[in-house]
Amino acid sequence: MSEPLDIQGLIDEAAAIDAVAGYVDGPESFLPWVTPDGRSPQRDYVLGAKEYPRRLFQAGNRCGKTFTGGFDVAAAAMGTHPCFPFSPPLSIWVSALDRDFGVAQVAWPAIKRWIPPQEIASAAWHRREPESPLTIRLRNGSQIDFKTVDSGRQKYQGTGLHLVWTDEEHPADIMQEIRARLLDYGGRLNVTCTPLLRSAWLQDLTRDPKTLVVRASMLDAAHAGVINLQEVLDYAESLPERQRRVRVLGDFVAMEGAVYPSFSAATHVAKPRDGALWIGDKRVCDYPIPAKWPRYAAADFGINHPMAVGRAAHDGRIGRLIVERCWYASGVRFSRWAETLGPELGKLAGPLICDRDAGGRAEFDAAGIETAPALKAIQAGIELVERLLEPRSDGLPGIVLVEDPALVHPTLGRYDARRVAVEIGNYHYPENKEGKPLRADLPVKQDDDAVDMLRYLATTVSMWTRTGAPGKVDDGIGRRLKVDW
Repeated sequence: MSEPLDIQGLIDEAAAIDAVAGYVDGPESFLPWVTPDGRSPQRDYVLGAKEYPRRLFQAGNRCGKTFTGGFDVAAAAMGTHPCFPFSPPLSIWVSALDRDFGVAQVAWPAIKRWIPPQEIASAAWHRREPESPLTIRLRNGSQIDFKTVDSGRQKYQGTGLHLVWTDEEHPADIMQEIRARLLDYGGRLNVTCTPLLRSAWLQDLTRDPKTLVVRASMLDAAHAGVINLQEVLDYAESLPERQRRVRVLGDFVAMEGAVYPSFSAATHVAKPRDGALWIGDKRVCDYPIPAKWPRYAAADFGINHPMAVGRAAHDGRIGRLIVERCWYASGVRFSRWAETLGPELGKLAGPLICDRDAGGRAEFDAAGIETAPALKAIQAGIELVERLLEPRSDGLPGIVLVEDPALVHPTLGRYDARRVAVEIGNYHYPENKEGKPLRADLPVKQDDDAVDMLRYLATTVSMWTRTGAPGKVDDGIGRRLKVDW
């Protein structure tokens, strides 16, 4: 990693920071808050523009993430950013959830404070009171367009961009359009959010080595003197535990309505080290996993939406399913999946467990991969998976997910079980108008391909290992699923 640009002088000298912000004699300075131990998430976020094509400021409420995002965009557009890699004129998008609040009351005020009025050449307005701009053009040729999620995906199609700032979590389809707009110039993506929605794309972003992830909690801001500590503690006390962790600490955890509330990467995800798999300091098994252990595989079919194919080893000594592989992709035809996975799956102890798509199963059967229909009892399957997530007699869970970044397929990409972990953490029930989970309903059908695959795998392998009859499926057994295997 290259040496970060030192702007300590900018922090110490208000006049210098005023110049960076675009003001020479403006009304305020950008002074990043600093904790007593010297940490400054706001400063790190701004400096990260030098090296990282993507920056994520993930924080609790009232930590100054939007304030920082606005400064960063304004300074880049003005050409006064200390380390932004492009010079004006720039094409910039700023995207919020809606216009009346997200643009008018949040994003635009956060940007406007750093741009001298005389530097604005023209403006197109959605509304003048309160100000809600559509486009702001600067005298140096830079243009800032304001987009909103509620206008739909088609409004995000267009030309190449140098910078996009999204404030709060956006839908995955809109983020796909935004990422496409940045390809022409190798543009930068900035995201500021409190992670309330458990978006899969956001979790993927945090794992991308080209993303700078800056985290801040309300406690950090309080210790820096930005907000009152006692107010933060009182607010935290008023919230349920999971909301407290998100809204106060900015943690990425499942909130109320989680289908698998017991799941945690810290207790269910194993990583290879020194010839073994480890969950923290607890050894799971040898790695590579012993070849003599039986392997089972399952597939959740999809073409337009992703297809997930997982393979797991069964540790019969303790009754544990270790998910070691998950191939995951969209836009791939069943015939190509069958050709690709034939040599990858290896010898299985039973047929490939699939959902009921006849065309998909026919392609796999034609490629010599025997298939069997999966158990489709959703509620019973969820209950079994939840039980398997609990500790076994050795203190480790009955389902373990392997995270190994070295597992990369030339066409399908990374194929460890990371995607399964992401979807389990996001998997949730719908909420009613008061924001409370409706547990009687089925889970939300979104980003659930890998978790469906896991359910097929767990329920069918549970039945096969107990009955000694791989390949035979009886949906009625969904009422009698047990963990003892």
